[in-house]
Amino acid sequence: MKAKLAKEVGATFRDSGFFHSINHCIPKEPTETVTENLKLFFHQPLEEKMKVQLDLTHPVSYNSNDFTNNVRDWVEIYNYLLKDKIEVPVTHELEATRIMQLHNHGPACPPGFQELLDEYGVWLAKLSFEILELTALSLSLPADRLMPMFADHATINRVNHYEPCPPPEKSLSLICELRN
Repeated sequence: MKAKLAKEVGATFRDSGFFHSINHCIPKEPTETVTENLKLFFHQPLEEKMKVQLDLTHPVSYNSNDFTNNVRDWVEIYNYLLKDKIEVPVTHELEATRIMQLHNHGPACPPGFQELLDEYGVWLAKLSFEILELTALSLSLPADRLMPMFADHATINRVNHYEPCPPPEKSLSLICELRN
């Protein structure tokens, strides 16, 4: 079964470069609970979401200012770390010695939201490592060959929220207004 699935994963990576995982190891209940809580978070007033806005001291958090080609995307984002605290270099230089600690900047509402995401993150990590194992097998490598490369990972999970798109004439005029 695993060999067949690894072969399918390999073919999917080769043919399209990505896939959507279904019928995976994450139980339905935590997935539904996270989905409902994310809806509660994103449907709060903007002032509430801005309390956990992304900034220099919290590079993982809420963001509504994502841009593509200098045009604001129609998306709200909530990023969170799989591990609550990680240490990263302050600069991208190879000799960098200064370290900064990143941690989640979780919102107060809905109550228990960040803890719920932390628990769900454990399931996401499990799924990620199962996919990593299938990827190794699809490359005719031992199943655990890629694991050491990700043993001490710093995963950032990203949730995108899209409001319903307005009529095309309004969204096109909005883009023109944003460009001007």
